[in-house]
Amino acid sequence: MKRGPALEDRTHDDGFPYKPADRRIRSPLVWAATILLVHGCGSERPPTHGVASSGAVSSATPEATAVGVRVLASGGNAVDAAVAISLALGVTEPSESGLGGTVVMLVIRPGADPLVIHATPEVVRSTGPNPGSFLRPTMVPVLVHAWREYGSGKVSWEKVVEPAQGLAQDGYALGRFRHLKMVKEYSRLEGDSVATALLLNSDHSIPGEGTRVQLPVLARTLERLAGTAPTALPGGDFADLVASDIVGLVDATAARVLATPTEVREDTPLAGTYRGWSVLVPGYPYGGSRLLRALELLQSAPVEVLEEEGESRTAWLAEALGYAIAPQEVSLGTYLAALPRLPLSVDDPALRRTRRMSGASLPSLAPDAGAQPPASSHFSVVDATGMAVSVTQSLRGPFGERASGLGFFLARAPEGASMGSQAVSWSVPTVLMRKGAIGLVLGSSGGSRALSAVVQTVTEWVDGGHPLERAVATPRLHIEGGARPRPRMVLEGVTWVDPMGGLRASLEPWGEGVRRLAVSRGLGVGEQDTGLQTLGISSFFGGVHAVARDGDGWTPAADPRRDGVGRVVSEEDVVRARQDPRGERDLIDLGPPPSPDVRSRPEE
Repeated sequence: MKRGPALEDRTHDDGFPYKPADRRIRSPLVWAATILLVHGCGSERPPTHGVASSGAVSSATPEATAVGVRVLASGGNAVDAAVAISLALGVTEPSESGLGGTVVMLVIRPGADPLVIHATPEVVRSTGPNPGSFLRPTMVPVLVHAWREYGSGKVSWEKVVEPAQGLAQDGYALGRFRHLKMVKEYSRLEGDSVATALLLNSDHSIPGEGTRVQLPVLARTLERLAGTAPTALPGGDFADLVASDIVGLVDATAARVLATPTEVREDTPLAGTYRGWSVLVPGYPYGGSRLLRALELLQSAPVEVLEEEGESRTAWLAEALGYAIAPQEVSLGTYLAALPRLPLSVDDPALRRTRRMSGASLPSLAPDAGAQPPASSHFSVVDATGMAVSVTQSLRGPFGERASGLGFFLARAPEGASMGSQAVSWSVPTVLMRKGAIGLVLGSSGGSRALSAVVQTVTEWVDGGHPLERAVATPRLHIEGGARPRPRMVLEGVTWVDPMGGLRASLEPWGEGVRRLAVSRGLGVGEQDTGLQTLGISSFFGGVHAVARDGDGWTPAADPRRDGVGRVVSEEDVVRARQDPRGERDLIDLGPPPSPDVRSRPEE
């Protein structure tokens, strides 16, 4: 099935690709899920064209997106909005990020060098009352630094914190993904008395989907944060408050480290190219170099192969993702020489032919964290000046390691991690540029699946020429590395034991002969059931939130695998911000009224 016209037929004079709206979604099931989930979050599909003088936001919750739109409409820039969105996500998606988690920001400024703002993730172990391994929080230091150095100066610190505080105090409607995540992690939540008090009903049942969730403890903490002079942050009274709370959770040494503000760094992003686009990503300890390796291999694929559904495209994607997680010292030539030849078409005899070099051995792949549930969130924001911010933030595991008495969760360290700095290859905020102008801003949640999700969204948008909404929603595959000489391939929507007889339809994006392809290439096949599937799509495969250049404006897109939405800032938003500067009407409009009688309890 053909996926789009030739590359040379779909570029504007300014170098930005056309993204025609008349191409159908590859899977009707996924398209149905996209409409149902996005509509269920209270948002209409994003418009085809943005407004020339506007910005845009795409994030994992409708509440956080509304906060970002409000800040932009009030005259703030993309950094101001990013700080407010980051804090709002910590409130409205507490399983994935928050004040006790980590943040990395990729910032693109018109006429200035791009930069990565972050603090090196560090593992801290506790042998105290709650033994465990934590990641040292970086959110407050990173956000304060970004706001001080690169904010517009038009939005006060209090004003960027205030929306999150309001959401915690007044509540937000619990979306489908967030409800399912609580069901999935129910035993952990109930096993932590602090988490139980924060999130569960008084009888320990889980708030039902659509229930308004209020977090008064976190609201008081954010009030203290908003009321602390920015010159005193990230230390001062707020750091003392955190220290006094943490000391009851961990031993004294760990408490001191966890509560001490970490040093913020500004680094130059890594830069690569793909089909004429400049690709900017964060370097070590993040996953940018792996993403560039995947695109390096895909650059060798004929565009028509990546446009067309079937086994050939599947093989190229699988090997690109395998190369991404191969040891960095393994060159592309060495990697390809040890593999069966990559196919150029479904009927190409290359599917049955190898060209391994004498003595070449298959490179072992980096261990995959596939067994560990992902816990991260991504958002993208651009403003009217062309400033863009791509942000990934995380607790590393669902609801982190422990809940704090201040209403947020402390990030979990990876299993087996040693003390000190720790690589976080799952974090891949990304920006594509051409001729000095931004084309695509994106990133993904999903732990180790984030890299897979971003790579496939980029090739859907660049090679397939598809509208951003489709590029984000289209089915995905993931390659799981490990000790095996060859990885395992997991395909979204495909269950190899299918009592309902729907396997053939689910294989359409990958090719009906994909299992034979896997055998011929030495790839294992598997499936994942995380309990978070809806209508054939699964949050296991990430949560991409992106904004793309569209003519003179922007098109945002939110991943239907999460609860989020994308919004362009409209003239109505600007008028509304002037009439309602505190955003009180936004809080009222963000969801259904409280439903305290809607409850659910997982079966024992």
